[in-house]
Amino acid sequence: MRIFFLAIIFGFFNLIPGKSQIKQEISAGAGGLFLFGDIGTMGKGLLTHGSWGVFPLDDFKILAGINAAWISGSDEGSRNEDRNLAYSTVLIEPLVQVQFFYWKWWGPGYSRRGLVLKEPVLSAYISAGFSPVWFNPGPRRGLEDSFEDNFPHVTVSVPIGIGVRYVMSGNWAMGWNAEVRMPATDFLDGYTSAHSRANDVYYGTSIHLIYRLPSPARKALR
Repeated sequence: MRIFFLAIIFGFFNLIPGKSQIKQEISAGAGGLFLFGDIGTMGKGLLTHGSWGVFPLDDFKILAGINAAWISGSDEGSRNEDRNLAYSTVLIEPLVQVQFFYWKWWGPGYSRRGLVLKEPVLSAYISAGFSPVWFNPGPRRGLEDSFEDNFPHVTVSVPIGIGVRYVMSGNWAMGWNAEVRMPATDFLDGYTSAHSRANDVYYGTSIHLIYRLPSPARKALR
């Protein structure tokens, strides 16, 4: 047990920014979220997120973060318009994810000292992860009369996606990603019907700003 805790402490100090040999970065961004549930054709909303990531290998990134989103939708304009159901949902989603960089472009790029960067300027990746999801749907319009809040408000989700990133300087990069999430619930919109054959599914896309933390490994590339 003592060896286990010593290993944790040693690992923590090895990740201190500016001293760690492992490349690290933090990011924040925003975008849109689109829910396909049992009300309307597609719910739409806003997504924000923040994360911290490490590169144990050049082609792999391990990311831990949190997403927050607000989504709303209604039967308006759908084949079920006469039901007049509507909803709004808040989602909070902690996330652990692995990204694999399968393509890199080693184009011209320069550090602030005018030296050629020894790392890719543009890269693309695929990702997969796991996340618990807390959600809180609120009924609107006709759903207010029949809404029954008798379902769990916590579920799990498996996000799978693609993304690209562009290195702007030694410390800054920008990224874009798109993901599909498959939660283990049919109540993200607060409603399910006898005709429902699958759980709800939601898609997200966002643009994010990345700050690459200083490290001996990164300084060696400048």
